[in-house]
Amino acid sequence: MKWIGRFVVLMVVLAALAVLAASPIGKWYVNSHGRELIGREVRIDGFMLNLLTGNISLDDVKIYEADGDSVFMSIKELDVNLAMTQLMEGKISIESLDVDYAKMKITQKDTVMNVDDMVAFMSQGESRDYTIGTLRMANSEVFFVDNSDPSFPFSYRINDLKVESDNFSTADRNHVVLSGRLQEEGRLEAIYDGALADPGNMLLSLKLTDVDLRDFTPLFVLYTGYEVVNGKLSLASEITAINNKVNGANKITLQAPKVQKLKDLAFKPPYKGLPLKTCFYLLTDKKEQCVMDVPVTGNMENPKFSYRKTVFNAFCKALLKTLTQPFRKKPKAIDEDAIESI
Repeated sequence: MKWIGRFVVLMVVLAALAVLAASPIGKWYVNSHGRELIGREVRIDGFMLNLLTGNISLDDVKIYEADGDSVFMSIKELDVNLAMTQLMEGKISIESLDVDYAKMKITQKDTVMNVDDMVAFMSQGESRDYTIGTLRMANSEVFFVDNSDPSFPFSYRINDLKVESDNFSTADRNHVVLSGRLQEEGRLEAIYDGALADPGNMLLSLKLTDVDLRDFTPLFVLYTGYEVVNGKLSLASEITAINNKVNGANKITLQAPKVQKLKDLAFKPPYKGLPLKTCFYLLTDKKEQCVMDVPVTGNMENPKFSYRKTVFNAFCKALLKTLTQPFRKKPKAIDEDAIESI
């Protein structure tokens, strides 16, 4: 959830870079003074400006990591159209921002992300309000890595990422639509309503379909001591935040889930005693589907708050409850190791 807000901020950074580079001298200045402008080294290789139309085209744009050693984000094509009538009056009005073939790597350790320094830098000093008539991103890719536990890093890749927003404003509430492909076969759809200046009040609709459950093995191992060997995940979430208080309704559907308990782990998972095979067996219907409603709450002001981990905690607790509920067709007492042969 947090990375979506950070991602939207990056779109504003790109618009600002294009405006700052709106001349050959501006391009040189951005390349030479990126840290002064956005807190990161920047490299722009291709530049074109049409004074008649107000179109700015940038090619092969690179924004580097905070340490400057590696590329954080690269963009093959970046086009910005400025309203010339406004520009002649000394005002900056962006009619459209189009980003094609962008690639970025977002990393997280605990609650710190590798874009936080840039977001903090952009919020310092006198800020400029930008309005973008149409904001579009296509054919792009995000690689997310959570290194909170180096032994079991959690990662996923969003391919064919598409972002759309009309009448986008850095000062007001916005409606942003995202879609893409998760890893190989999964699909992502998200709708974000909120203001960049007020992340504690927002609405996020999130839908994941046909995601390979094995991608979530690091979370299963860390929390339960089981690895995932088969299954598909679908998730429908409606998340609201009011004054930093988060409420989420989550419908989780697992198709043909299959897990295997790991032995001789060097740590004790918090849900080590959870008989995961038994829980899935009891909850799986004739269509091999395990469907669960998992509501969650949280506080965004808590520095340790993570929506993904909160959902997984609630998911494990819901599974524990299945062991105490009556089942008509499946016995409650089942040999965990014998389920494989059933």
